[in-house]
Amino acid sequence: MDLTPKDYHLWHYLLDPKISDNGNWASYLLHYQNAEDTLVLQHISNKKRYAFPNGSEPRFLGDRWFVYKTANTLEIFDLEIHSKQQVPNIITYKVSPNNEYLFALSEKIANEKREKRLEILKLGSGNKRSIKNVQDFIPNENGNLLALMVKEDNSWSLKVVEVHNNKIFPITIYNTHNPISNIVWSPKNQIAFFEKSGREGSKRILWLNSVKRKLDPKVFDIKNRLDIDSTLQVYDNPLASLSFSEDGNKLFFQLKQRKDTRSVDNHGSSVQVWNAKDKLIYPVHEGNKGFFENPAFTMCWNLGTDTTFPLGDDQSSKAILIKGSNYVYTHSILDDMIAHDESRAPTPIYVYNLIDGSKRFVMWRKPYMPIKVSPSGRNLIYFDESNWWIYNAKNDQHTNITKNISSIFKNMEYDWSGVKPPYGLLGFTNDENKIIIYDKYDLWEISLNGATAQRLTRGKENNRIFRFVKSGEYIANGNGYLVPRVDLKKGIILKGETWNGDTGYYSLSDGGITKVIVEADAKVDWLQKAKNKDTYLYTIEKFDMPPKLMLVSTSHQAVELFRSNPQHEKYKWGKAELVKYSTEKKDNLKGALFYPADFNPQKMYPMVVFIYDKMSGTLNKYENPTLYTAADINITNFTSRGYFVFCPDIQYINNEVGKSALECVEAGVSAVLNIAPISPLKIGLFGHSFGGYETSYIIGNSKMFAAAISESGIHDVKCFYFSMAWLWNLPQYARFLNSQQRYSIPYFENPFIYEENSPINYVASIRTPLLTITGGTDTNVNWEQSVQMYNAMRLLGKEHIMLIYPDEGHDFFGLENQIDMTYKRWQWFDHYLKDEPPLQWMLP
Repeated sequence: MDLTPKDYHLWHYLLDPKISDNGNWASYLLHYQNAEDTLVLQHISNKKRYAFPNGSEPRFLGDRWFVYKTANTLEIFDLEIHSKQQVPNIITYKVSPNNEYLFALSEKIANEKREKRLEILKLGSGNKRSIKNVQDFIPNENGNLLALMVKEDNSWSLKVVEVHNNKIFPITIYNTHNPISNIVWSPKNQIAFFEKSGREGSKRILWLNSVKRKLDPKVFDIKNRLDIDSTLQVYDNPLASLSFSEDGNKLFFQLKQRKDTRSVDNHGSSVQVWNAKDKLIYPVHEGNKGFFENPAFTMCWNLGTDTTFPLGDDQSSKAILIKGSNYVYTHSILDDMIAHDESRAPTPIYVYNLIDGSKRFVMWRKPYMPIKVSPSGRNLIYFDESNWWIYNAKNDQHTNITKNISSIFKNMEYDWSGVKPPYGLLGFTNDENKIIIYDKYDLWEISLNGATAQRLTRGKENNRIFRFVKSGEYIANGNGYLVPRVDLKKGIILKGETWNGDTGYYSLSDGGITKVIVEADAKVDWLQKAKNKDTYLYTIEKFDMPPKLMLVSTSHQAVELFRSNPQHEKYKWGKAELVKYSTEKKDNLKGALFYPADFNPQKMYPMVVFIYDKMSGTLNKYENPTLYTAADINITNFTSRGYFVFCPDIQYINNEVGKSALECVEAGVSAVLNIAPISPLKIGLFGHSFGGYETSYIIGNSKMFAAAISESGIHDVKCFYFSMAWLWNLPQYARFLNSQQRYSIPYFENPFIYEENSPINYVASIRTPLLTITGGTDTNVNWEQSVQMYNAMRLLGKEHIMLIYPDEGHDFFGLENQIDMTYKRWQWFDHYLKDEPPLQWMLP
């Protein structure tokens, strides 16, 4: 039957599949746009299902328990006896490492007062302990001790409870009238925490060497220390709070200047002063004063000797702390915060030795240079020009490890302007003698001296790109700078994708690929392995096949556990096809072509071309029909309404971004016209944001399109260049060099190339009816850009309508507005591509 909007509510999304450790159970979420979501728990062998309406945040605890939330209630499902236990009014919960105990912090209102309570549940026993007035709790590494932050009336206390002993009450180990926070355990079961001191905003650090009884803590207080500048204060930053060294002998925390010691602008008024010679523009400077003028730096407190030494300075204040390492690297906070086109000079990297506190200069970090640190902290990895380098902190040596390898490790497919990044790296081997990095297709295992190199995969031979599938056990610390250890003897999972859109998953060991888990001419996703069984869960889908949840093991072929959206089979549906094409400057281009539902090869059809950078990845994506289309068009919506939809890839040449889009899109459309019954006079063009810019440029330089929609796009490049992205408090010129706009030359060095790529300069040539859509609060791509295009089209008498949704930003989140936009897009294209009569809103 035909698919119509009244049917859209039947569809759901299959999300977040999980598998239990023993491979006996699976869970998945069914998300509906117009109905309550359902969390499903399914036994893998007998297919029995349990449905939990509005269930969320599912988690398997070993082989026995399944935990999830419904609203503010935590529910614990026993997988053996199929019973359920509830903890209402939940705020947060944690589980002991052996999955024996569950700790849940709840809050309810009683007598107009908020009462927090900690519940300690021994799973499966019925035993439960309840402790009142707990504000926060932190289990130690083994989960056998809990530190409790308790507030009663106006007093605060730190208590410790033994989890396994129901008869022992919490031991109070510290009392105070000041707020305490940020409790941390050491591996030796010591405790440290912040206590607010008398001065406004000031904190001191307390360290308790034992938690078995109440002892006087060792205190770090700036006002009592002769080795610390008295103008400093302890800085409580959620991203870099208290932490112990692995041996428990050192504490790391941050210090910065007190606010009252910093210079304050005082020019007699509240006027904003924008000085063109400032290092940072006014809103960045004002919004981040605490970071740029007064950066925090890390301090190391040696607990045994009560001595301190800093890890960083004003020029290199950001520390990379690696658990268990004796080395700490520091770099500039500006490396991650300066706008792309602001002037950037190299910044220093230092390494500190935690044993003796010594500091050594490592290198000058160039702008956009990626750096990572090995698991031991001994090695710093960085990519310079075209090669990977290793800096060894132990012997203070830099080694180019890829100079003798014939493969290319710089990402040559990266077509944004600026510095090309590397393809990336996976991690170190367990002994940290080798590192695993990527080229375009494959994984390479390379010794740290560069003497040996082995290609682990053979993707180049069949154009398959292999990449590591990250899992929980490889989650890194070090603020994102740590490269994990990779155990090839145990084996890892790789994802492999081909140019044609095929997907596969593979098991890789130190001997190479040992097993194909799944390969398909489809989109395969969400793959995960049961922890204690050689069983894998994954989803598979195509444009004309709803996602299915599948299970495969070494002893059995893939079996279907669940098929989403069974109503799909009742409706007419299109199909997808990969189209190849080329231009004079770019070859090996591709695009995804979607056929109309109930396709008749004897009939001529209209087509909508959907553009934004690389779009061929939509080939095997199943797209639920929906009225809530937000920033993009819905491909299924259009194919069910009798349209072809074409999603081409665009490859760019720097400083020719508009022309690149024009040539690639025209070449792709020409290739499609040669293989499909599409009327060349009934082709529409759609793009949002950067695609909106491309749409406006193309219709000013092409006669191929009978109608166009440009959403939230750039229309006047020069004006945009000199405006502000108020959403980010950055100048828009930050998007041109080293970014998506793909310019290699600043405006004043060659204004001609900017004008040549500006859509507004081609308005006089536009013959295509244009609909522009923008949000009235869009400060990402400023909404005034659409107004400028409207004024230009109006002055020249062009066929044009602008829609402004007053309360929307760049991406249109209002549900009523999404529905309205969906219909208006249909109506615009239906009028110009299907000769439907115009609607009232389209008339003068």
